Amino acid sequence: VITNVTNTVEDITQYQGAHATDPLARNDGTPLQVGDLYFNTSINELKVWSGTTWVPSSPGNVAVQNFNGTGSQTAFTLSAAPIAENNTQIYIDGVYQQKDTYAVAGATINFSAAPPNLSTIEVVSFSIASLGTVDSSNVSYNQGGTGAVTTTVQAKLQESVSVMDFGATGDGVTDDTAAIQAALTAIARVYFPTGEYKITAQLNLIANQYITGDGEGSSLVFSGSMATDNLIRASAVNDIHIEGIKLTGDQTVDSVLITNGCGMHISGNTRVKIKDCIIWNFPQAGILVDNVSQFEISGCNIKDIYPVATATSAIAGISVQDLSTDGLLTNNYINNIGLANGDTGIGIRMIIDSSNNPFQIRCSENQVQNIATHGMAYYNNGTVDESEGMIIANNIVRNTGMTTSASTNLGNGIYVLGNGGVQVLGNRVENTQVNTGASSVTDGSIVINSTITTPLLSPAIVANNTVVNSTEDGISIQASRAVVSNNSLYNITGVAIKGQGNATTRTKGLVITGNTGDSTAQGIHILKFDDITISGNSFYGIGGKGINVDNVNRCSITGNNLYGDAGSGDIGIQVQQLTAPNTNTSVSINGNVVENFHQACQVYSVTNGTMSGNTFVLGATPSRGVLWQSCTNFTGTGNTITGDNTVEMFKSTTAATNCLFADNTMTVRAGKTTPYINNAVDGCTVRAYGGTDPATDANGSWRVGDVVLDNTPTAGGSIGSVCTTAGTPGTWKTFGAITA
Repeated sequence: VITNVTNTVEDITQYQGAHATDPLARNDGTPLQVGDLYFNTSINELKVWSGTTWVPSSPGNVAVQNFNGTGSQTAFTLSAAPIAENNTQIYIDGVYQQKDTYAVAGATINFSAAPPNLSTIEVVSFSIASLGTVDSSNVSYNQGGTGAVTTTVQAKLQESVSVMDFGATGDGVTDDTAAIQAALTAIARVYFPTGEYKITAQLNLIANQYITGDGEGSSLVFSGSMATDNLIRASAVNDIHIEGIKLTGDQTVDSVLITNGCGMHISGNTRVKIKDCIIWNFPQAGILVDNVSQFEISGCNIKDIYPVATATSAIAGISVQDLSTDGLLTNNYINNIGLANGDTGIGIRMIIDSSNNPFQIRCSENQVQNIATHGMAYYNNGTVDESEGMIIANNIVRNTGMTTSASTNLGNGIYVLGNGGVQVLGNRVENTQVNTGASSVTDGSIVINSTITTPLLSPAIVANNTVVNSTEDGISIQASRAVVSNNSLYNITGVAIKGQGNATTRTKGLVITGNTGDSTAQGIHILKFDDITISGNSFYGIGGKGINVDNVNRCSITGNNLYGDAGSGDIGIQVQQLTAPNTNTSVSINGNVVENFHQACQVYSVTNGTMSGNTFVLGATPSRGVLWQSCTNFTGTGNTITGDNTVEMFKSTTAATNCLFADNTMTVRAGKTTPYINNAVDGCTVRAYGGTDPATDANGSWRVGDVVLDNTPTAGGSIGSVCTTAGTPGTWKTFGAITA
């Protein structure tokens, strides 16, 4: 009989041999252990130690009976039947008898030959008896490692249970709700074997719950109204782990609140991990997490989340909200959110109260597609516009703004409200705002928006993203202190990169650098911003304006490459004042290359600025090279302007004060020796190069004080000519005699 095998010698059930009385300890003096055995010679019975006493029942009884031979008697009757010959041992005068020398019939021993007269016959018989009830609760277990503690087999097995241990069937027909809830309430670690489990009411978790399954094979299907229920709910219990199960919702009834109708609703918890789950067909959200710290949602497949008829404001694949902190959303696949019966929904929705800053949430390596409105949306719902630690990185977002509602204009790939410290890095955003309605300033594939205009502690960073096929803008910045760098934008119907500020409170701090784009309606458009740097960007196939800034202060446009679309490129670089207060201050336009536009550069209402070292190459059907209007203290030197020699290379119009356009290289007009200049206002002085007789060779309009330097000076000639009477071309006098 093998009993109670354990991992330590002390805990192995031991046979203590034969004793006339019950022993008080093991033979070696150590304490008795449950299951120890000994044979009581006084009553010929095997006994077992129960833990408190020796129990008389045993696996078997041993009976010894003696008889005397007569020389003729062959049959001897025992006190109890031994059942079979193998349960007996017979000795005659101490000599063991082979079993083929006798037979057992009931309680009778029949010898084939009578034992000798006066011989001593000893019959030892064994019978099977009940040991009593032995179960896992009275069988010990010890892991065997150093410091391991002995427990029972029952306690060890209860560390993890199957829902089928509590009566769940997994047949898809039987209501398994009560059985599964009993398992979840009784045991922390619960396993769902492969099967389809019908659920008709919310399942509530306990602290330290660890749920596992066999992936798609372990399917929980909700049947009934989810108006006030979720499939799985964990409220104010910590240490939750859910892995490898499939949840299917019921979309026959809309949820009453945004906190109902979810596959999982986790709230008020610490340390939550949801991994490799499949979540389909819920009316509100696949996963809702609120007021949770230290959480991870990874590897989940979430799709077909939409209401029955009436949508709430928070339809989402994954929704994270309130004071949730220290979270990771990664490698999730989210598809078809909000595209039926309500036409609203967000792939990943994060609405966080920044009062808990720093909150550290990373949303990375997810794939989100076919979304009614935003692919990903982060809202800072707190009173402080600081979002340090919010990272949206390396995601793929495609097909957003799929709503058919004509009144909806929400369809950004990635939307951020509350910019301080947010990082949007390395994402790929495709096909945004596919069916959205009326245009809005928040239109764009990637949008950073904020109501705070003062400089923030940390900048928002939008870097290394790829944006393809936007029916609105590519990247839109509507917040102070942002860096937009090294992004790639292709086939943008609106503006590739747009900055929308506030003219009254002044939005401050924007760096746009190292970005590239192709086939865009406009390259860069900045409105109502202060402290702007636009440098090192390259845009090709521009159908409208290359760089357009309006109502800006302290703006640097440096080292950009802009190439218009042949035949449609409008203006390469434009500084304008279409919005109040109708002024731009401290603007520099330096070292840019601008090609293939109708107009290379237009500058309106700039006070204090420079335009130098630029290369302007006009397009096939140009209207003008450079235009200045209503400028003060503005200087243009060292630029190159080339193109059609029938159009103006430079024009200054409306009022000008202390402006100078000098020493630039320009194409000379056909049949003339000077470029086509149209300086139509006082206050702007032009210094150009041309022939020896500006009155004859000069083109366009000139003002008093304009100078044309002789580009082929000779001995005895003059350095150049100066305009003494404004006109077209005006009156000119030579100056600076050259020695003969």
